[in-house]
This record gives sequence, C-alpha cells and structure tokens, in this order.
Amino acid sequence: MAKKQHLDIIKQGVSTWNKWRGNNPLEKPDLSNVNLCLVNLSYANFSRVNLWEANLNKGRLWDANFSRADLCFADLGGTDLRKANFEGANLTSADISGANLAQANLRNTKLWGTNLGRAFLNKADLSGADFSEANLSHANLSHVMCHETNFSSAKLMNTKLTRAYFSHGDFSDTDLSESLMEWTTFANADLSTVRGLETIVHCGPSTVGTDTLYRSKGKIPEIFLRRTGMPDNLIRLTESLADYPKRFCSCFITYAPEDETFAEKLKADFHNNGIGCWMECKEENRGKRIQISKFGVPNTVLLLIISKNSAKNKWMEKEVEAAFDHELRRQNILLLPISLDSAISDIRQSWAEAIRRVCDLRDFSQYRNSEAYQAAFNQLLKNIREHLPSERQKQQSQPATIHAISTRGSESIHFPEAIYKVIGENNCPLSYKLGDELILSEKSITFPHNKATCFILIEDILEVHTKYEGTGRSSGYAFKCSACTGSIRLKYREVISEDVFKKSGGDTGAIVNLLSTFQMFQALDDRDIKHLISRLKFKKFGKGDLIIRKGEPGRNLYIIVSGRIEVVGDGGISIAVMGRGEVFGEMSLLSGNPVGAIIKVMEPVSVLYLDANNFKSLLGKFPSLQMYFTRLLARRLAEIQDMRTEEFSSGMLGKLSEMPPSELFQTFNINQKTGVLTFKLPKGNAVMAFRDGNLIRAEYDGARDQKAFYKVMKEKEGSFKFSPGLPQEDSDAEEIGDFMWLLMEGTKQLDEKTA
Repeated sequence: MAKKQHLDIIKQGVSTWNKWRGNNPLEKPDLSNVNLCLVNLSYANFSRVNLWEANLNKGRLWDANFSRADLCFADLGGTDLRKANFEGANLTSADISGANLAQANLRNTKLWGTNLGRAFLNKADLSGADFSEANLSHANLSHVMCHETNFSSAKLMNTKLTRAYFSHGDFSDTDLSESLMEWTTFANADLSTVRGLETIVHCGPSTVGTDTLYRSKGKIPEIFLRRTGMPDNLIRLTESLADYPKRFCSCFITYAPEDETFAEKLKADFHNNGIGCWMECKEENRGKRIQISKFGVPNTVLLLIISKNSAKNKWMEKEVEAAFDHELRRQNILLLPISLDSAISDIRQSWAEAIRRVCDLRDFSQYRNSEAYQAAFNQLLKNIREHLPSERQKQQSQPATIHAISTRGSESIHFPEAIYKVIGENNCPLSYKLGDELILSEKSITFPHNKATCFILIEDILEVHTKYEGTGRSSGYAFKCSACTGSIRLKYREVISEDVFKKSGGDTGAIVNLLSTFQMFQALDDRDIKHLISRLKFKKFGKGDLIIRKGEPGRNLYIIVSGRIEVVGDGGISIAVMGRGEVFGEMSLLSGNPVGAIIKVMEPVSVLYLDANNFKSLLGKFPSLQMYFTRLLARRLAEIQDMRTEEFSSGMLGKLSEMPPSELFQTFNINQKTGVLTFKLPKGNAVMAFRDGNLIRAEYDGARDQKAFYKVMKEKEGSFKFSPGLPQEDSDAEEIGDFMWLLMEGTKQLDEKTA
C-alpha cells in the first residue's frame, strides 16, 4: 500500500509534490495501489516512484515524468499522457487502453502483456521498448519511431501504421492482421513469422528494405510485397533467399584521422572478401558525441584501431565502454581491437586494462610489410567468420518455437520450483480467488487446498511455460487463462530453495535460468553462471532483521532473490529501498571502507551472498562483472553526491571517520569539482588541488603528487575542508595521471597493507 506521507503530499497538488521531490532526491516514493483516477497531475515528477497497481484511470498527465517508475498492473486506461516520459519504466501487464500517448517517450520501456488497445501513440518514440505479448489492437501508431523494439507475440490487429518507422525490431509471431499501412518502413527486420501480412490494407506505398528481405529469408507473402509497391522482378528475386547460406555480417572501423590510410586499406580488403564495411573517423573535438547506431546492426564487428594517435583521446574510453556494453548484452556484437604500435601496452587507464584482459588483441604493427599485413588480415578474417556463422547455420542451431503443448506431452516438461499466483479473477466457476497459489515442482502442479483441479489451466500453464522457457524470460511474467465461463489472471515467480546450492546432487538449471534475468548476470553465459553458483550461499532473514550494521567491515556481497530491504542512514533516515535482483554490500568491498549504512529487512527476504575473497576472485575472472560493479559504484556515488552538490558549491567541512578519503576523492571526481582540499591528519597537514575533478597537486608528510595521494588514502582519522577555486600557481598545472587509475592503485595498496 502507498505510504500515507507520500499520498498526503501528492494530494496537495503537483507544485507541492515536485518541490518535495526536489528537496528529497534520494527518497523513493511509494504510491502503490493508490486511487488517483480523474485527477489532473500534469507535469508531475513520478520518476522512480512505486505505482504498482495504481489507479490513474482517465486522469490528465500531460508531460508527466514516469522515467524508471514501477507501473506494473497499473490502470492508465483513457488517461491523457501526451508528451509523458516513460523511459526505462516497467509497465508490465498495465492497462493503458484508450490512452492518449501522442509524442510520449517510451524508450526502453517494459510493456510485457500490457493492454494498449485503441491507444493513440502518434509520433511516440518506442525505441528499445519491449511489447512482448502486448495488445495494441486498434491502436494508432502513426509516425512512431521503433528502433530495436520488441513486438514478439504482440497483437497489432487493425492497427494504424501510417508513416511508422520500424528498424532492427523483433517481430517473432507478431500479429498484424488487417492493419492499415502507408509510407511505412521496415528496415532490417525479420518478417518471416509475422501473421496477417496478406490481410494488411495498403493505402499507399511502403518501404521494405533489402536487409529485411534478406533476414526474412524470402518468407514474406508475395501479395504483401506487391501491395507495398515492390516491383515484380525484385519480388521474384526474394524467392532465392530461402536457402541462401552466405555469411551475413557488417564491419565498422573506428579510427583516428591520422590512421585513415590503414583504415581505408582494411575496408577495401573486407569488401573484396564479401563483407560490408563502414568507416567512422573519430576526432578529439567530437569525443562527447559517440555514435552508437552501429550497434543496432545484426552481426556487427567493431574493429577499433588503437595507436598512439587514438589511444590518448577521450573518445576512446567511451567507445570501448559502449562496445563492451553491447557485446556483453547481445551475442551478435563482436569487439576486435587492432593494435598498430605499442601504445596499448603503455596506457594504465581502466579501459586499456580491460582490452588487455578480455580481448584477443590483433597485432598489425608490421602492416607496412605486405606479407606481414596479409598474414594478419587472413587471421582476422578467419576469426570473424568463425564467430559469425552463416544464417543457415544459425537457423539450424536455434530450437524451434513451440506455441502449444498438450497434457499428453507433459512428460518432457521439467518445472523449476515456482509459484503461479492469482492476481485477477472474473467469475471463475471453480472459485479461485485473489492470492491463491499453484505450486510447480519437477513434473507436478499442486493446486490450492480445497480447490478443484482445472484441466484448462493445466493446458494453459504447459503452453505458457514452454513458450517463456524458450525465450529465456521465464521470470516475472503474467498471463490470463484461456477461460470457460469465467477467467483468472496469474503471475509467475520462481522460488529458490537452499537445496539448489548444495555442491553435490543438485540440478542448478532453475537457478541459472533465474539469475540470468538479473542485471548483474546478463553479461555471463550459462557456463559462467554455473561456475559462480558453486561459490554462492543462501540465507533467509525475517522482517526487522539487520543484515548489515553501519561501521562493520565489508564481508559479503548480497544478491536479493525475493523480498525487500531498506538502506537506513544517520538518524534513521531511509536512503533507499531495494528488491529482487538488486545487490548491496559492494561499496565497502570495493573501497575497503567500513559499511556506511544499516541494511534492514522490510519484508521477509531471501538472499544469495558471496564472501569478500570469492568476490575479488570472480572480479578477476570475469571482466564483465568488473564493468558492472564499476558502473554500479559510479551510479550510487552519483546518487549520494546529488545531496552534497549544494554543500560543495559554498565549501565543505568533514571528518574522515564519516567520509573516508577514497569516497571523498571519488565525490570530487564525479562532480568535476575545482578547488583545494586541506587536511588535518595525524602526521601533519595535507593539501590537494583539483581541477574539473582531476588531481593536479598533492602534498603530505614530505611526499608530493602520487606518493602523497596514496599516503592520504591510508588515513582513517582527521578532518578536511574544501575551498572552491584555485590559486594562480595551480591554474595551469598538469594532471597527476589518470584519476581512476590512481584511485584503483591506492585501493590496491590498501588491500595489500590489510593482507
């Protein structure tokens, strides 16, 4: 239920609510189950708010901010949501039918099973959104932008698609029956399993890209292609694509202007070998505008040319980070760094370390020698072809999608420990009620006590479970039974038992499936997750238990499997609430500092935990986890700094016992502060000067620069004062190395001292 405090504030109006949100940036409001129907809340800030099952029906929410909000099962039917921002929000199984979403931002929004029937989405941005099994029947999608949007198993019957742009989307088993099209574009999309293409009403020509024809393997109804305006001779050519075995991949060469001659040669050789190749020249003054559209192309190879000309440019780090992020999230992205000299070996920045540890660096240092170049190119070409198999091979390696399975075939089903909970009921003849649970285990389904067995429901569960298991998203979905005279709606949740983690005799398949849905593990394959499971331990805590106390040394990393915990700061102030799939305890393990807050159980919680030694070992083994925790640490530090920004603008006083040096230095770096830090420490006074968050001067205990920085890092007692602005002698001083490298090296020295 909604917190009374939060409900009282929103009832005072949007102005009061937004002002309160601005004054309490770390507060995560809870408005779950609230009834705000017919209310005008235009321009309200609902970012990160819990609106689970909230009733916002027929309200007025112009330009409201719902970014990263939780709107699962919410009722937004008939609501005016023009220009609303839903980026990153969760709208699973919500009802948005008949709503006005004109020019709304739904980028990267989760809309599994959501009802958008008859919704108006004119000029909305749906890029990256997931509409799996959503209902968009009779909706208006005119002028929408859909880049990398997932419409798998979605219903778009009788939908208006005028001037809609679909690029790199997933249309697996999508139903477009009797929709209306004109000037619609399908770019790089597989339409081979789309239903109802032959029934679409064409009011004007549309564009079907050659990449779409290729990816669809010629399996697009001829009548559909003809009605889009495609000429007959091209339609006849599409028939030859059905069994086309040629390899299909694209290469992007990213390089500095000084290396253009080499890049041009590489591009020409790839073209001569039948591989499409494009060039992207990076310039220092464009470093902040990294283009990532290349990552939307299927089977992409990113050839990153590293040399003394490019290695020290700021765009390089961002390019590597973006490439790793996409490579780890999508199996058809491959990063291949190419070295033209020894520059990569001399750089001590984190991105270079990641390249050296993770990637197989291609050595083209002798490229001016034609024989050496050809040998290196042949090996590079071989690596690309081995990594990106042909479309025919890929098609054969993928299991067929099963849309239904009868009870007679149930002997092939092996259920994980899981629960289907009734979350909706409409005149069920067998008297199933809200909250009833069906328990799955192995090959059995246990029905609620004193409730009759429903064979229709068994059929539904077998069908739905088989489908979701095949997509790899078997956690957290909801569905409605196929119904007789009444109906019920159920939500699926996997259950983890302690037995799963016993080192002998346990089948870890269920836990692998579950963990793979957690963000922390999405960069790992099943084999890696199984390796990690062997080091995890399982524990349960009751409501009110303290899992971690402030001031304790960091001992474990915790992963929440179920339930919720609260992060409590000084004075009992609630800093954050965390739930399923989130992690805590990592900050003290990474920094070496004592725990900075209390972790209290809000509702019974099950966690997996990993001790400090195993945590550090796994970070060394899996660079993707290093990257995940680096970003997590940066994000959490940024959230903390939101509260301190005002203090920094006018100066700041503090004690190292409350804010250790490593955290203090990261605060300056993240906020890009310019000024002088003075310390009173056991061995005397220390001075450090920062410009735009980077260290330019350090003095302590007779040491200067890096040595002084490391000495201050080791101090645990003392006070500090920050003064904005720099004296004249520091204004033009050079930076003392890469800040993140300095911080990591200082932390390493602290660890060695502790050991």
